[in-house]
Amino acid sequence: MTIRHHPSETTLISYAAGTLPVAIAGLVACHATVCPECRAKVRRLKMVGALLLETIEAEPPADAEVTVAVTRFAESNVLPLPRIKRPSDPVLPAPLAHYLGMSSDEIPWKTLVKGLQQYRVKLPKGSGEIRLLKARPRLRLLKHGHRGMELTMVLKGAYRDETGEYHRGDVSDLAEDIEHQPKVLSDEECICIIASEAPARYTELLPRLLQPIMGF
Repeated sequence: MTIRHHPSETTLISYAAGTLPVAIAGLVACHATVCPECRAKVRRLKMVGALLLETIEAEPPADAEVTVAVTRFAESNVLPLPRIKRPSDPVLPAPLAHYLGMSSDEIPWKTLVKGLQQYRVKLPKGSGEIRLLKARPRLRLLKHGHRGMELTMVLKGAYRDETGEYHRGDVSDLAEDIEHQPKVLSDEECICIIASEAPARYTELLPRLLQPIMGF
C-alpha cells in the first residue's frame, strides 16, 4: 500500500496531545494502523510532549496560559495506537473493526440513493460523527462543504475531488472553507470512513432539505 495523503501536521499534533474530538481521533488511529510514517510521527510527538512536560515541571512557568496547556496535556486521554498485527478484515482497520464488533461483510448498510449506502457509527453524545460510506463505481457525490473538521479515509477503491486523488489508506484533511465534489475513480466500489465535528454543509436546496431525513 502506497499512502500519499496524510492527516495534517496540526491534526497529528492535536491527536498526540489528546485534544481532538473523539470521532476525528478515531479516524487518525485507523490511519496510523496502516501508515508507518504517521505512526512514527505520533510517537515522536508524544515523546517531545513528555520531555516538555518534564522540563516545565522542573522550572515552573510564569505564564498562566502555559500552565493551563500543560495541565490539559497531562490529563488528556489520547486514543492509544493499536498493536500492529496482520489485519483480520480486508476493509476495516483494526481499531474500527474492534469498536464495531463486526466484519465489513456484516455492516448493515442503509441506502441513501441508488448506488450510495451509509452506515452511521454510534458514538457518545458530543463526540462528533463517524460514518462509513459505500459508493458504486464512477458515482459522483453532491458538492458540499464542512462545519468544523472533517477527515475522510479511503478503505477500498479510490476517488478524486478538487483537492486530489485518494486511494486506500489516504486521508483527506480539509479546511472548513473548502467545498468539494468527490467522484469514484475505481472500477470497484469505493468505501470510506468519514469523521466530522458536524454534518456536512450542502450548497443546493434539495440536499439541504433532505439532510435531516436521510441523515447524510
